[in-house]
Parts: sequence; structure tokens; C-alpha cells
Amino acid sequence: MKTSVSFLRRKSLRVKIRATVVLALFVLFTQCLISSAQRVAESRRITQSANVSEVRFTIPKGFRLEQSSSSGVAFMRHEKEDLALFVAVTKNQQVDDPYLIALSSGIVSQFLPKQQGFTWKVSRRPNPKMSAYQTSAGTMKGLNDRRYVQTDFVVVKIQLQEIVVGSISTSASERDVRYLFDVEGSEYSFIGWEGLFKLIPSVTGEKYH
Repeated sequence: MKTSVSFLRRKSLRVKIRATVVLALFVLFTQCLISSAQRVAESRRITQSANVSEVRFTIPKGFRLEQSSSSGVAFMRHEKEDLALFVAVTKNQQVDDPYLIALSSGIVSQFLPKQQGFTWKVSRRPNPKMSAYQTSAGTMKGLNDRRYVQTDFVVVKIQLQEIVVGSISTSASERDVRYLFDVEGSEYSFIGWEGLFKLIPSVTGEKYH
């Protein structure tokens, strides 16, 4: 009788071990499937293409395309950070300061829909040169009583058409907004510049390294 009970206990233990192994394998298999699906989704997001006014580009990783309220402008908001990218097709308009200010105002109205009444100033800079097709670049600074916004832009010319590619970021620190607006130079966003650096060659067709 004791032998029979001992046999049954060993058999029960083997069954439990098998069940544990099967469960562990199932969990591992499920995790592999989830990881694989995430990699596929990430890959699709990295290579997701879009177009605006027949200009095709690739949406950088971490950004998502939103429907722009302005014709000829593609707006891409970052999924985690308080910043965005954009591609604006000028349609034979002159890219002067009034155009750039109007462009920034329109983008800010989508980026920060509850903020209005910005004062703007534009500064041009020759460097760094980010594309062989680049015709100009610079920074636009905007300020109201609560927010500072900054647009870094690069203008490229492709087949006689000028395209403005840029990034926009903001600071909500009321202590710093006036200083950021007045000081020479500009606030730096690594994620914004990285996104801009990847977005420009996808617009121009140049190779990205």
C-alpha cells in the first residue's frame, strides 16, 4: 500500500513538473510573439511614409502624423515629448519673414491650440548646412505672456519648388520665457534636431547616414 501511495505521489509530481514546463514554454512563446509583433509595429512606424502636395517623406520614429488644418502643411507630433515636426510646401510663395511668421503661427495653433497672441522674431543662419538642396535656414521665436515657442527651419529647393522643413518646441517656465526670447542663440532640443536631421533627406531624396 505504501509503495502504491509513493508511486502515486511521484506520478503526481511528474505531472506537476510537466505542467510547469508547459506553462513556462507557453509564457516564453507568448512573450516571443509579443516582442516580434512590437518589432514589426516599430519597423512599420519607422518606415511609415506620407505626402503633402505631392511631396513624399518618411515620418521619423517617435512621431505621428496629424491632419493639418493648413493646406500644404504636414504636421507630426512627438508621441512623448512636447515638440513636433512639419513639412510645408510653399506653392511658389516667397519664403520671406512674413511667410515664415504666418507659417509658425498656423503650426502653433495646432501644436498649442489654447495659446494665442504670440510675438515673433526671425533670425537666419547659414550653418549648419543640413542638405545640398538647402537655400536658407534659421530660427523663429515666439512669445506670449505664458509660453515661449521656437521653430527651427530649413528651406530646401527641389525642382524649382521651395519646401520648409522644421521642428517646433516650447517652454512653459514663466521664469525663463522672456530670457529665451530675448537672448541671442536658441534653445536646443536633441530629439527635435534628430527628427529634423532624418526628415530632411526623406524629403530631398538624399541618403541619410
